[in-house]
Amino acid sequence: MPSPQPVVTRYLSALERQDSAQVYALLSSERRGELSAAQLSERLADTREETAETVERLRDTGTPAHATAVVTLEDGETVDLVLEGGEWRIAAGVLDAAALRTPVQAVQSLRRALLRRDLAGLLSLLTSQERTSWEAAFGRVTEGTADPLDWDTEIRGDEATVRITGGGIIELRRESGRWRVHDIQQPPP
Repeated sequence: MPSPQPVVTRYLSALERQDSAQVYALLSSERRGELSAAQLSERLADTREETAETVERLRDTGTPAHATAVVTLEDGETVDLVLEGGEWRIAAGVLDAAALRTPVQAVQSLRRALLRRDLAGLLSLLTSQERTSWEAAFGRVTEGTADPLDWDTEIRGDEATVRITGGGIIELRRESGRWRVHDIQQPPP
C-alpha cells in the first residue's frame, strides 16, 4: 500500500507556489465534481493569508501522513479505519470506540449512546467540565442515599418525597404499583 506522504508533500509545495492547477490535480474526482478549476484558482487568490497558515500548519505537523478510511453504515453510523503495517485496522466506531474528530461524529456517537441508553457512553461524550458536574451530582446522590435511617420520607397517595442526607430531595411517583424517581433536587454544591 503506497504512503500518502508524497501527496501531502506535493500539496504543500503547490500551496506554497499558489499553483492552483497542481492543487486541483491533487483533488479527488468527487471534489473536482463539486469545484471547478476556476473556482479553486479564485479561492486560492482570495485566501492567500489562510493558505499561508495552512502551509505552516502542514509544515509544522512533524509527523508523517497516515492513511485513514471511513465506512458509512446503512444507519449513518461510521467505522473509522487506519492503515497500519500495510493492513487496515479498526480505529473507531465499533462498540464504544467513538471517533469524535468532527461535530458530525460526536452527534452520531451521542445518538448511538442515547439509543442504547448507555449512560457511560453518554458521559464519555460530555466535555470534561460537564462530565465532572454530572459525576459530582451522581456522587452527591450516592452519598446522600447511603444511610436510609437518615432519610425523611413523606408519602402522599401515589407521590412521595424523600429528603436525603445533605439536603437533597428525591421526588417519586407510583406507576403500575412501582415507585419511580420523578425528580432529584440537589442543594447547591
